[in-house]
Amino acid sequence: MAKFNKDSIGGTISVVVLLSLACSIIVAGSAVLLKPTQEEQKQLDKQKNILSVAGLLQADTKASQVKEIFAKNI
Repeated sequence: MAKFNKDSIGGTISVVVLLSLACSIIVAGSAVLLKPTQEEQKQLDKQKNILSVAGLLQADTKASQVKEIFAKNI
């Protein structure tokens, strides 16, 4: 079995490729896991904007209250 030479060009490229692959898997996994939260926040922001324009929203209103007010009035 041949010994792996870390100081060679092939060894350097191997490390770079493996590190890039690991990082891309982490980023892709994070994006997939956070997608539902992003969609929920997008919808909440839209509801806040609608309620704000209608004059039904105060500055310190919580997310659960926004959903409640939106469901009741819109």
